Amino acid sequence: MNVIAQQLLDAQVQHELARYAPRQLKKTLRQEGTALISWLNHCKLREVLPADVAAALITRTVVELPISDGLAAFVRRIAGQILHAVKRDPSRVQDLCTRRIFEAAVGQIGSMHGARSRMIHQLVNSGAYSEQISELLYNGIKDYLLSENLLAQKVPGLASLIRLGKFAVNKTLHPLEVAIEKTVKAYIETNLGNSVRRSEALINAYFEKHPMDDMAARVWPKLASIPVSKYAALLESDDLEQLVNTGLDFWQQFRKSTLFREVSRHVVEQIYNHYGDLELSFVFTELGLTEKFLQTELTQLVAPAIELARRSGELEQQIRARLTPFYQSAEVARILDAAAAPAVPAKPKAQRKTAGKTTQS
Repeated sequence: MNVIAQQLLDAQVQHELARYAPRQLKKTLRQEGTALISWLNHCKLREVLPADVAAALITRTVVELPISDGLAAFVRRIAGQILHAVKRDPSRVQDLCTRRIFEAAVGQIGSMHGARSRMIHQLVNSGAYSEQISELLYNGIKDYLLSENLLAQKVPGLASLIRLGKFAVNKTLHPLEVAIEKTVKAYIETNLGNSVRRSEALINAYFEKHPMDDMAARVWPKLASIPVSKYAALLESDDLEQLVNTGLDFWQQFRKSTLFREVSRHVVEQIYNHYGDLELSFVFTELGLTEKFLQTELTQLVAPAIELARRSGELEQQIRARLTPFYQSAEVARILDAAAAPAVPAKPKAQRKTAGKTTQS
């Protein structure tokens, strides 16, 4: 490299480093941040980040990016630490949620009459609910027939018989129990539809008679003073790890589903339909991001990393690596050679004589 070029390179490197020295760092970042934000303010979202690029970014980073074993282990560790912190925290429910917010949330849920009725209908008409109500009815009816009615009231001396031993009782009552079981099950199967409909009506009537906001007012005084740690104590570390594993498995599956792809596509479309052709200054304003806020946050975010790079020498290496090819280029060498070459004096113009006059040619 030309000696002059080397001196210029060293001088520019030192100039750049001086701009990022501790006393100048925040000023430099503010200047560059202001310039960047001022430029972005007049750009449109679609120009800076086209919709197809945003959609592809979501696909690459959210859908296709694998969840490594290391990341999964990190998530489990963080979840365990959070649970441990919550178990030790003295905060009460009322410290995290005010009564007004709690009652408003419960009231809003209670006001969703249509959604609540549809949810109850789906619940009571599910196979699991029908199975549970059948079992409940069967055991209740059978216990009543065997214990309260037929045996307790119609069989004289039953108490004495029971004292003789379970074997004698079982041997005597087994045929009767089998007959009752068959009859009761047939009755329940025939009338299950009516039982389910009656159950649905009773549940709906209960919520109509006991509004959710009234329930919230009764529940809050008991709930408010309970430490959150009491609820966290119900969950052990092994339980939490299983929940995290299940959550990771669900996310792995859900993010590749057509539903997730459709939802993400719809979100991107709506964002760009609304904001795509607007200047980013308007978008920033709608999001509550003022220029001062952006400058402050940018400085706070970047300054520590730049200061570390400066102290370690990495910043100088990066600046020098970026500038060196330019100062080594043939164009710089040509300019410096031309500047160093001695100036050639201009030749005087020849004079020629004419009749009675002398002119320059």
